[in-house]
Order: sequence, then structure tokens, then C-alpha cells
Amino acid sequence: MPEPIAATGIARQIKASGRAYPVFGTSKLFLERPERHRVRVTASDAAVLLFQIGDGPISFDRAAVERNAFFDAKAEYYTEETVQGEPIKGNFSNVARARATGALLGPTNYHGYQPALRKLYEERYSRRMSFPEFQQYEIEIVSDEQAVADWKEQARTSTTYTTTKEAEPLTFKTLFDAEQHFRKQYLPQIVKSGQTLECNGQASRSSGDRFVAGAVRAAWEKESHFPQQIVNGLRPYFMEAGLHFFKHRKRVLYVSSTKPVRHPVGQVFSDGISAILKTVEATPRIKRPDLAAKILGEHHEAPEVAPRKEQLAADLHYLIHSGHVIEFSNGMLELPLAPQAKAPAQGGVKPGEAKPAPSESAAEGVDESTATEAGDTEFEAAAETEAQPSAEAEATASSEPAEPAPVAEDVTAATTPESISTAQAPSSTAEMEPVATAETVTIAEPVAAVEAAAEREADPSTTA
Repeated sequence: MPEPIAATGIARQIKASGRAYPVFGTSKLFLERPERHRVRVTASDAAVLLFQIGDGPISFDRAAVERNAFFDAKAEYYTEETVQGEPIKGNFSNVARARATGALLGPTNYHGYQPALRKLYEERYSRRMSFPEFQQYEIEIVSDEQAVADWKEQARTSTTYTTTKEAEPLTFKTLFDAEQHFRKQYLPQIVKSGQTLECNGQASRSSGDRFVAGAVRAAWEKESHFPQQIVNGLRPYFMEAGLHFFKHRKRVLYVSSTKPVRHPVGQVFSDGISAILKTVEATPRIKRPDLAAKILGEHHEAPEVAPRKEQLAADLHYLIHSGHVIEFSNGMLELPLAPQAKAPAQGGVKPGEAKPAPSESAAEGVDESTATEAGDTEFEAAAETEAQPSAEAEATASSEPAEPAPVAEDVTAATTPESISTAQAPSSTAEMEPVATAETVTIAEPVAAVEAAAEREADPSTTA
């Protein structure tokens, strides 16, 4: 789903620009960056719950969600204060050190060693190995005097943690004590559970649950090919901003602040506006610099042409905001598509004329420049995949006689007068009376015509 703040901002930009933007191209902008979209996860099994803390990652495992909850919410529930204390007193002969990072954890006989060791394990190694393996392979004991001295200087610095949500603040001297207080006091209240949960785009990519991560990845790849869910989520924001949806060439869906309206035929305009309309109609996809060069001439950048150029810009601004000219996001200018004449009804087909196919007649009756309904989404997929009839095919259908239709297997489906043509009638008068036109065929005659046509197709000599 689109992020509400990002969707509102995009809608405002489209409305202020006055240009037409492709809806599906714009929706892919929300998939490019995680902060521009949100993810809704639903468990397919109603008996299984999902878990989440705040707007963070979603998982089926509650323990996985709670594992890093303290470190993610520590700044909200506690304040840290670091003070420099007295030097550590005592004789220490060795100090424990992490092999990977070189961090000093303290002498093994020091009271702060075990909390520091446990903290390091929980933060970095708990998912990969057990605690005894961690102590054996990741911790080393060194007897270097310089290492002991460095640890003493480090141990002088102490950090306290004070609660921010309590009426009487509580202070903890160690991070371990603060974490235990958090898990007991706050954690049960902030864990959310349910069959459907939402999170932001960044959190959806950092989920440690492989089932959730796999489902999110598959959904993202599907939306990248055809962003239907994002488009459905953007429609309310575009409609609230007063934008209009319309289709243009190749049935691409666009959104704009102005509804495209073809200028009425015969309407009188000023010379400047008429020149713009004629130029854009003669050279579609023209841009503003080329439009100025065609109307004002090659020297349209000259200072003496500046007044005419300003008037040209004002006329173009009027045409764009009235809907008579469409300016697309790439700067190209075009006129709205003219409404096409509707096809005649099937019952009005004259004898001897080819009856148009259902897809052709439907395509002729579509006004692609009109706005579409906001709730209709599936039409876009069908429009992009539907093959449009070519001009050559339409010319052939109007100039050449129609081919005889194939014989239907269901006899009752072939008994309508429109399904029988003169080419299917038998040549012998002994079998059936000659048929002049398709309109003179009776109910009894079509059955015989179909049977005779089937016999001729089965006889090789007759076919030859």
C-alpha cells in the first residue's frame, strides 16, 4: 500500500503541475523506496497469530519479536546518563576480551563480567550458537598488563538508566537491570498480535521470519510487474485531490488535474489558439520549444518576438487547463482523442455486408478520452493485453465479402438466420431450394444446409 504522506504529496504535485501522468508508471515510484509504501501481512491460517511491536517487523515467533525489543525502545522508555567515577581498585591479573571486536569485558572475578558477557551474547551471537560455544570460541582470556589498565580506565565510566514513563522515576545502574525492568513492566503491553498486521517498508525488509520475508518478497516482485494493489491504494488520494482519470493512446491510463475535452468542431477561437490547435493536431507529441518554432518561426528567441511568445504561452496555458490540449509528464503535447462513432446494431446488417466481429464493434463504441470509474481496476490489465484490430484488417472487412463461418458443432446454435450465409447453401436443387439471401432462410432449411455443408467438407473430391 502507498504511504499516506507520500501519496498525498504526489497527488498535490500532480494537481499543481497541470500535466498528465501515467497511473501505473507513477505507482511504481512507491515501490522503488521502502519509505514510500507500507506492507499488510495476513496469516492464511486463522488459528495462527502474527506478532509485532510498534511499527516494527512482523513475525510468527513472539520470542523473535521480543528479542530486540528493549534496544529498539530503550530511547523511548529510559534516559541514559554517563558519569566518570573513581578508578577501579584491586589487583587483576587477566581480563576477558572478545575475539571478533577486541572489546574488553573485564576480569573473570569482577562482578560486572557476567552481565557484560551475557549482553554481548544476546546482542550478536544468540541466533548462531549456544552460550557455552560462545564462551569457548568467541571469548579469550589475556594476561596483558596494558589490557588490564585499559579495562580499568574504561570501567571508570558508568552509565545509569532512568525511566521516563513512571510517575516516580526509577534509576538502574546497569543495562541488564534496566532490560529486566522493561521486559517485566512494558513489554507485555506493547506486543501486538493478530491475524493481520501492518508495518512500514523498512520493517518489512528486516523481518527475521523467513515465511514473512518470503511472502513480502514475492508480493513486491508481483507488484513490480503489475502494481495493481498500489494503484488501488492511490485512487482515494487522487480522487480526494480532485484529479481525473482518462485513457489515451494504446489505452494507457493517465491522471491529471483537468479532464480532457475535445474542442468542439466549428468553434471560433483566436488566431493564436487556432494556430496551437492546428499545430498540435498536425504534429502530435510536439514539445513547447518546437511548438514555438513552428508558430513563431526560427527566430522565436529574438527579443522582438518576446511579446508574441508570452501570448503564445498564455494561450497554451488556457488550452491545457481547459482540457483542449494534454501536456504529459514528459513535456509532449497532444489533443484529446475524438469520440468515435458507435457501430450499428447487429440486427441492422444489410444483406451481403460483412458483420463486424464483437471485439471490433465494442472497440468502435469506446470513447477512450472519457474518464473512467474510480473503482474499476481490472479493465487496465485487459486493455493492455487485448490486441487491437489493425487498419488493414478493418479495410479488408469493409471492402471484401465475409468468409463463410465455420460449421457449428451444436446444430441448435447454427439455426439462427444470421449464422447461415449463401456460401453454405447446397449447389444441388434436389437437396434444398436455392437461397437468395440469409434473410429468406426458414427454420427447417438451416438444418439441411448445415448437414449438406458437413458432407461436402468430408468429401475430398468436392473440396478439390
